[in-house]
This record gives sequence, C-alpha cells and structure tokens, in this order.
Amino acid sequence: MSIISKSFYLIAWLQIIHSAVSSFEFHQVVKHIILENPDAQTPGLPVDIKLEAICGLIFFIVGKFVSYSKITHLTIRGEERIIEANQYLKLIALNKASNTDVLTNSDPYGEINYHPAFVDIHYKRKAYKEYINRKA
Repeated sequence: MSIISKSFYLIAWLQIIHSAVSSFEFHQVVKHIILENPDAQTPGLPVDIKLEAICGLIFFIVGKFVSYSKITHLTIRGEERIIEANQYLKLIALNKASNTDVLTNSDPYGEINYHPAFVDIHYKRKAYKEYINRKA
C-alpha cells in the first residue's frame, strides 16, 4: 500500500470520525432544546455534517482504488516466482496463427464454412468424380 492511499485513508477516517462526533454533539443540543421546550421544532442534521461524511466516504473509496497494485500471478510449475502481466500474455499476430492453420490444412472457421447451407454440393460431386477417376 502506497503512502498516497494511506493518506487518503487517514483523511477519510478523520472526516468520518469528526462528522460522527459533530452529529452526536448536534443531537445532544437538540435533545436539550426539546427538554426545555417540548413544542419546539426539531431541526434536521446540518448540511456540513452530511457533506463531511460523504466526503470522507469518497476519500475512502479513492484511497481503496489507489491502493490496488498491478496484478501478478504465481507460477504453477517450476520455481516459485511472481510473473508479471507482460511475461505470461504473449502478443501474437493473427496472420501467423492463420498460416499455421493453412499449413496444417485446418480451417479455424470450419464450423461456419462447412455448414450444409454454405457447401457447394455440385462442386463437391465434381471433385469426388475427379477423385474416383484419378484413383481408377
């Protein structure tokens, strides 16, 4: 956790504690006013106490997001060491992956290309007849 996130946490907790103490004091004053005059209108919580609590919550959330570090993964096999993101996600080019599929005569889109609605049955019959004629 960095010093920035710790400072955000400190500011957040100070604001939340101060708003809680201020709210307690305000309710004590209101209680005394009501005891002296039961017909008096009870005022609501002041806006500055509400804003202080909300700002404390916002500082806490920002501090939590700042405290996150880069995700690292541990290896399953081999030596125990931390692997950074740029070490286990290798960049590949689609054309290299496609070249491998072409060289091995494997179509990565075979389930789409060889769907019965997309197959030219006349071409397939002609190719099969040529194959049989060459074999015979």
